[in-house]
Amino acid sequence: MLGSLVALIIVVGIVWLFVAWDQNKINSNSGAAGNTDSSANAIRGYEIHVTPDIRTRLSVLNLRGKTFNSRAEAEAHTFDMREAIVMTQSKSWEELGINLPEIAPADIWTDIGSMSEKKVEAYYQFLERLREILEDETLNPAEKVKLVRKMDDPGRFKTKLRKQYGRDFPINMFIESLVEIDGVSEAVAVQLFKKKIYTKNDVLKLSRKELLKLNGVGEARADKKSRWLISKTQRHEKSICIVNRYDHVCRLCYSCQYIKV
Repeated sequence: MLGSLVALIIVVGIVWLFVAWDQNKINSNSGAAGNTDSSANAIRGYEIHVTPDIRTRLSVLNLRGKTFNSRAEAEAHTFDMREAIVMTQSKSWEELGINLPEIAPADIWTDIGSMSEKKVEAYYQFLERLREILEDETLNPAEKVKLVRKMDDPGRFKTKLRKQYGRDFPINMFIESLVEIDGVSEAVAVQLFKKKIYTKNDVLKLSRKELLKLNGVGEARADKKSRWLISKTQRHEKSICIVNRYDHVCRLCYSCQYIKV
């Protein structure tokens, strides 16, 4: 009986020593690779994924597909970017030495709908050309619209963008400051843009007669042109400016940017 117990203890000891040796060997191999996490062997790197959207800046689009060895290094390039995230790039089954069918790539979300990996690559290239035009400070808004309309578009992306953002695309990319004016609809803003009116100050230079030629602008609105400097956001704030109670204007309040008497 005692002999059997001793034999059992010896066997357990041998098994324990073998397991400890095998685990130490695994850890040593991981350490030699520069990473003690065995799951890291399945990771190829950390890739910057950029949102395929017309609002994504060119500087961000230029980071698309860049891969780094560490997550911290990748995140250092994207910490202030709302249009990009860091994604873990896993190795394929073949790279891991596993005989399994590869996982088919999933469709990718864009601002004009889901696309296949091949299609979204073409859309990225379209966006890069688009943003080059939009961010060119040597061009005025009308020149940018003209160039966007002349862009090659084999993927018919501009048709999809008009469906998504309205038939006035790409004009409606340049009328945000006009639409922000209280009482100015997108339709009125498009009319102003076509007349080369791009800012609130440009609007103030228009005569009463010119304002009345715009569809959607009545006599009451044209007679109170000074109110066109009040934005929709400001109109609904609690500390409303005195210009909303009086028609005459005498000076600009620099602290809140309202016109006030």
